Amino acid sequence: MFSEQAGLATPGWTTSAVWFDYDNDGRLDLFVCSFVDYGAKQKLACGDNQLGQHYYCIPRVFHGTPNFLYHYNGDGTFTEVSKGTDIARAIGKGLGVVATDINNDGRMDLFVANDTVQNFLFVNRGPDASGKTRWEEVALQAGVAFSENGQPRSGMGVDAGDLQNSGWQDLFVANVDQEMFSLYLNNRDETFSDLAYLHGVSLATRLLSGWGLKFFDYDNDGVLDLFLANRHPDDMIGRYSKQVHYKEPLLLFHQGPDGKLKNVSAEAGPVFQQFFPARGLAVGDVDNNGALGVMVMSNGGAPLLLRNNATHGNHWLGLKLQGVTCNRDAIGAKIVWKAGGKIRHRFKNNGGSYLSSHDPRVVLGIGTATQIEELEIHWPAPSSRVERLVNLAPDRYLRIVEGKGAV
Repeated sequence: MFSEQAGLATPGWTTSAVWFDYDNDGRLDLFVCSFVDYGAKQKLACGDNQLGQHYYCIPRVFHGTPNFLYHYNGDGTFTEVSKGTDIARAIGKGLGVVATDINNDGRMDLFVANDTVQNFLFVNRGPDASGKTRWEEVALQAGVAFSENGQPRSGMGVDAGDLQNSGWQDLFVANVDQEMFSLYLNNRDETFSDLAYLHGVSLATRLLSGWGLKFFDYDNDGVLDLFLANRHPDDMIGRYSKQVHYKEPLLLFHQGPDGKLKNVSAEAGPVFQQFFPARGLAVGDVDNNGALGVMVMSNGGAPLLLRNNATHGNHWLGLKLQGVTCNRDAIGAKIVWKAGGKIRHRFKNNGGSYLSSHDPRVVLGIGTATQIEELEIHWPAPSSRVERLVNLAPDRYLRIVEGKGAV
């Protein structure tokens, strides 16, 4: 009932969603992924499999549907504003979405993982002459729509992060077995290059199907790592495939000094030697000790909560950002910190993974450094404020309010 009163009674089969301020008015808006056209009137039988049993229809046989964008009106209600834009014109089968800024123009963009059709990259071009935000779907020219051989894949989990510590956002999307997962490095010109093979991700995921995932610095050394939760869509796959299984292992990749990701799952703990029917994945500091834990949701099973014991004594600083002029959650904020003579960058994205939501706090790893020498918070529009703090003691959380500093 409240959804209807608020203007958010979204029709159809919806999946992931993300809060973000697309028009920089200081209020959070909402994007909702829509999957396929299926319901009581669109039931579809796909026949029998090799075992003589009914099997699941692959998404390819269903018609796709458009996604939805809602603008917050500031009074507890929303207005659907995607009609007439590329968001409504792009018919997909959305399963995952992350809000980020791929071109550093101060406006939040959207990367949507689609199942069996091309992915979407909606670039926010700002207001047109009428004041309405113009969205341009650029995934094909950006190199993130299809595989390298031009085939649509089964995009499910998705995330964004500054893997190169360059101040530019890179993208990741997980697919099903045989399709490989993609690690898209930002070329800083609204194009991306898939370097999953270079980072060992392609080989490690060839027989896996990925859902929940997250870029995060699990050992607090200051650079991003990667966690993947996997599970095949067909619970009968192991009965007629010798290589692919329904339950699959979790994967952990650590970023080394050379900037490359290395699969460290074998030495990451006994849980990585087990197999799970994993779907969603959320990251957060459950113990408030700076060591980010991982919650994995299993399909038809109990959730799995992983405690992080891998920080190895590295120091950290946690931030809870609170916007005043900008949106209260400070989504879109840029964070720059210097510790031990090294300068690091972090951008506060939102969304990502699959049907999941992460801890909104930000944890900055500083390795063996004993203080953060400088910290800058570049608050998102409509604020133009830069908050600067110096000589901060580590291993604690700070609440930083726009214009007031640490409170």
